[in-house]
Amino acid sequence: TIAYKGSGSYRLSPHAAVSPSVHEAWERLTTSDHLWVHVSCAVYLPSNATTNKVALVTAFHHNGFEYWTKAVYADPTKRDADGWARIAYWYLTPEVRRPTDELVVYARLTDGSPTFVDEIEVALYEPIRRN
Repeated sequence: TIAYKGSGSYRLSPHAAVSPSVHEAWERLTTSDHLWVHVSCAVYLPSNATTNKVALVTAFHHNGFEYWTKAVYADPTKRDADGWARIAYWYLTPEVRRPTDELVVYARLTDGSPTFVDEIEVALYEPIRRN
């Protein structure tokens, strides 16, 4: 029943510390050699919580391993009156190892009380091709 937008969100807890992920193979994203990716989400950080260390993570997966990982944590000092804080950042993709490697974005609770994440968004920006 807690939601940043809409009617629900995903509950992160020590027993379910990772949200469902957004993932797609590089070969399905672009024919360019790189992309700029803008990722964002909303994290519920109530003022009475002891700690809620929530990171929004962007990485590539190759043969079951993460590489070129970027994680940005929610800032509890920047939450709105309803307790929601936004995480947003830019991610420059690496030179991928294989076209089947996947871009993966997810939220992760690294420490603290259960909380909620909502509105994970991923926007891709390709470089302009010049002749």
